[in-house]
Amino acid sequence: MEIINNLSQIKRKFFESIGIYCDSDIPESFNEKVLFFNPLITESQKFCIDDYNFCFQEQALFSIKDLVGTDHQRYAGKTWLEAFLDLDRGDENLELYFNNLNYFSDLMSSEYSDLGLAETDGKYYIYGRAGGGNNRLIIMKLKYLAFVDKGNLDEESINREFNILGNIRHVPSKNTADNIFYLVFPDGGYKTSGYYALNKQVDSRVEVYDIVSGYPFNTKVEVSDVLGEDISRIELDNSVSKSK
Repeated sequence: MEIINNLSQIKRKFFESIGIYCDSDIPESFNEKVLFFNPLITESQKFCIDDYNFCFQEQALFSIKDLVGTDHQRYAGKTWLEAFLDLDRGDENLELYFNNLNYFSDLMSSEYSDLGLAETDGKYYIYGRAGGGNNRLIIMKLKYLAFVDKGNLDEESINREFNILGNIRHVPSKNTADNIFYLVFPDGGYKTSGYYALNKQVDSRVEVYDIVSGYPFNTKVEVSDVLGEDISRIELDNSVSKSK
């Protein structure tokens, strides 16, 4: 299938700006698959990462080289090139890019980012509940892959050009996620315990929580500074309960 000649004018301009003028210039890495995030985590981990109280969230820089997928079904499973061609606001974002060549570099230095990602095992996935940003990040991923294909990017250049500021939710370990889920839903169903876990992490390495009741209006700390792996071992008053 002919690609370059079928691009919109603004997409073709973008390709030319990253050194792609004909189909034979397209890097093989453009054909790598965009991984689908959701099947990679358990239901309890999904439950936790959907609520920022249950997982560690930070605004931090991440490298676009470690962006490997998305939770958006429109783009997951496609190649990076196919996802780019199918972007719902691709031309709009490219217009912004060419009207302000600092458009993407501003993503590194802005005091606030609306890009949202999930992190697990050192890899990043565009994540809608944290903010998303498929259009901008898929465009940036193609630019990165094209630069790498030229063979003129060292680590310093990658850090300078392709470190992006994002709202990052770190997926809790399976053990911690299971403990939190069964703290909230002790029978695994719809009846809640009345207890809640509030994340107190200062970094992504140590999973620590306060166990509270009465959240969010009359919050009372029942147990402080509990490691995620120990939540299942604490003893709580079973009289604190309510039906969902």
